[in-house]
Amino acid sequence: MSFSFQKIFFLFFLFFLLSSQVWSSEIKRTQILMGDIPVTIQIKTRESLKTKAMDAMSKAFQKAQNLENILSEFKPNSEVSFFNHLPPSKSMALSSPFFEVMNLALQVSIQSDGAFDVTYPSGPPISYRDLILDKVHHSILKLKPLKIGLGGIAKGYIVDYMSATLRKKGFKNFLIAAGGDLYAQGRWTVQIINPKTNQPSDLTLLLKNQAASTSGLYERGNHIVDARTHQKTKKLLSTTIIAKNASLADAWDTTSFILGEEETRKRLPKKIILILIDLQGKTKFIF
Repeated sequence: MSFSFQKIFFLFFLFFLLSSQVWSSEIKRTQILMGDIPVTIQIKTRESLKTKAMDAMSKAFQKAQNLENILSEFKPNSEVSFFNHLPPSKSMALSSPFFEVMNLALQVSIQSDGAFDVTYPSGPPISYRDLILDKVHHSILKLKPLKIGLGGIAKGYIVDYMSATLRKKGFKNFLIAAGGDLYAQGRWTVQIINPKTNQPSDLTLLLKNQAASTSGLYERGNHIVDARTHQKTKKLLSTTIIAKNASLADAWDTTSFILGEEETRKRLPKKIILILIDLQGKTKFIF
């Protein structure tokens, strides 16, 4: 993918609304973002608010494009590209989105002992430890020549930003799906597809104001690389994370896939749910 997403998003979400409230209108719109990713917004609302909903969707998609122009290392004028060309020992002030993404990314790197690492494009021995984030001045310093890629977290952050835009417009029942990442505002059910059979599984999840993200192997083979070794990993067939926001879910789905079941049990933060499918096709829940 052109947005440096190293993981393969293979889980397709089939969704429908479970709610006691009767909605008279459903608005749905899909737009290609982040290179080649179809992003779909679906809103359930009253017919009288249809025009307002369409306007809110347009604003959410525009916000996503603006964030892509900040966070994509493939856009030459983005903040990330500017940072990647910055020489070491020079500090760079960050915009709020860039700072927020880096702050969460480094937290996950510490929690996972480097299994998640935005410096993966640089390869070993470069690691997240060669970055210093100043949380007071919202700046960052690279200690060595290195480049970063935010493909393992930026998509989730963009979904969160789009969700916030819709909430600010007053909508309380919507779903945003971007490849393997989604956020459900209100009550929605999600049915997943088993990566081994490529058929709908028996597993149906109820999400309420939660995010879900999936990473794993699919018919294109194993493209997921452990940032610590730069070796492909194959400990599981898939991992699905359910979390309070899409940024966390996005970062931890690939992290848990790399760590495997036992290590993830030790490191998974509280209030995050992991649904994994092991190499034998068995589904397990970890929380």
